[in-house]
Amino acid sequence: MEGIPVSLMEAMALGVITVSTWHSGIPELIDDGVEGFLVEERNAGQIADIITTIESGEVDLASMRVAARAKIEREFDNRELDTRLEQIAFALAGIVPATEPVRVAEAVS
Repeated sequence: MEGIPVSLMEAMALGVITVSTWHSGIPELIDDGVEGFLVEERNAGQIADIITTIESGEVDLASMRVAARAKIEREFDNRELDTRLEQIAFALAGIVPATEPVRVAEAVS
């Protein structure tokens, strides 16, 4: 079971309007009504209501798409997360990181 489904992150990054559930870590990813929509699990009525709301034009879909993309870029950027993880690992090991990237071939020779 994924805490936060990667497929939802990918959809949001592409500007796809998402409708998901209040399950697991999904509410950490989607703020209901801001970056997408959340409904109770197995509640077809809520899903139908959201689809009707979208279809009626009551929601600013362009703003929602921008907000979704911005959240992914701000909180789920792999490069930034990798850099932060590396900094934590160096700090825990008591190592001062190199100022320039080190190539693996150079490090083992």
